Amino acid sequence: MRTVTFGLSNSVSLNKDTMLVTTGKIDTINDYTKNQTSAYLLRTSEVWRVYLQSNDPSYTLDNLAYARLLIGTDTVAIDTLPQGSTDLNFILTKKDVTQFMKDTSFTASLQCNFLSAPKNPTTLTCGMTVIYTALAQ
Repeated sequence: MRTVTFGLSNSVSLNKDTMLVTTGKIDTINDYTKNQTSAYLLRTSEVWRVYLQSNDPSYTLDNLAYARLLIGTDTVAIDTLPQGSTDLNFILTKKDVTQFMKDTSFTASLQCNFLSAPKNPTTLTCGMTVIYTALAQ
């Protein structure tokens, strides 16, 4: 599991394509060493599940026209109409993002279009399940 958070100010631009960027952390000891491998031995890394959730119950994902999640420069999930407080309906691209998973961190971006701004600064949490294949050490 990987989790990244995107901070939203209460003055976000409305009805414009917006890109929010953050850094996700990789715990190489728990993710790689405990599985008797290393980052340089990764062969594939694919996102198999994504959810997006607001920390403010009054600011639901209905306030976004669409959402697209990128790891590095690669789109890994797309949703045209997020609904409710938690969104589980992303279309996954199954794009191999191994090149971005071979370090202790990775860049994640949320591209979206805000239909309304939150009343207060809000955090959108994006959780994803990343499936790896790797050679053993």
